[in-house]
Amino acid sequence: MQKRMPSSIKALAIAAAKAFVALAGAVVAADGKIKIAMLNTQPIQQKWDARLHQALTNAQDRGDIKYVFLQPVFER
Repeated sequence: MQKRMPSSIKALAIAAAKAFVALAGAVVAADGKIKIAMLNTQPIQQKWDARLHQALTNAQDRGDIKYVFLQPVFER
């Protein structure tokens, strides 16, 4: 029987992976700001997606980064 990973650890692992992908795909603009685009495969209302979006939006409002949010893409 296969053991299941606790949901809190699984959620943390997913959030860490998304943050890594976001940072790995970051590009530094001519003005020195990091440019980040976020593309989700699920609705932004999902807990970790919403938190990451909120943090990136706050960083953009402070002028730390340039951030673009792309609407979710769903596979059907």
